[in-house]
Amino acid sequence: MRFKTAKPDYSNGEQIRIHSFFDGPPPLDENLWRARALPELLWIGALQTQYGPVSGARIAAQCATCARQMAPQFETQLFATAGSYLWIEDFGSFKEELRRSNVLDVCANPLRTVFAHYPDFPLMPVLASPGDQVHAVTVETLQTFVESYADPSSRSSILLQAAVVWLAVDGGLLGANARGVLDHLETLTTFPATDLSRKIAKDIAVANQLLLSESAAFPDTPWPQDFWNRTRELVEKLRSPTS
Repeated sequence: MRFKTAKPDYSNGEQIRIHSFFDGPPPLDENLWRARALPELLWIGALQTQYGPVSGARIAAQCATCARQMAPQFETQLFATAGSYLWIEDFGSFKEELRRSNVLDVCANPLRTVFAHYPDFPLMPVLASPGDQVHAVTVETLQTFVESYADPSSRSSILLQAAVVWLAVDGGLLGANARGVLDHLETLTTFPATDLSRKIAKDIAVANQLLLSESAAFPDTPWPQDFWNRTRELVEKLRSPTS
């Protein structure tokens, strides 16, 4: 289900609000963020980690655009499980679309190295071919990466949430000015050091709460639970004295 929000007012620079009807933004629900959102959105975080908050979000937006071109009915093109809605024979066409847009090689390497530990990652058939040599990150690095997003108010999480807003605006899931969202993302690179970045972060959290709490927001797939089961398995093996 699509929904629109009030158009933000960028006129005074200090009062940047996405949802003017909130006197004070509630925190993003931690259970929603960890249990459902993170497994779907960490592919964007991997790109931001590799290329920086703004460039990573821009690459993710290009990938989402390619997904919409393949299947315009997608309303979940910012989620990893968007790939689950492609028929097997469509994976090659999607990969070719990414290649034509010059983003396949750019996104494939960081995503494959992180999600090589997750054989059920929905986008893996698009990113890798049989026989590809993938050098996965260590489990220690993976654990640090995932844990940096556990708190929805952490710097990593806020930058990821800002990218989510940008992709949602770009895909028509939120009504806002896309250029303004990108400006916000650039400002948020200073979070939490400046007052303005903290104000923007609160509005970004509100937008994510509305977007992610929609009853139809998440596809009905086993991927989120599979992600956490596999993560626990990896960490437990790492901690085992026999590993």
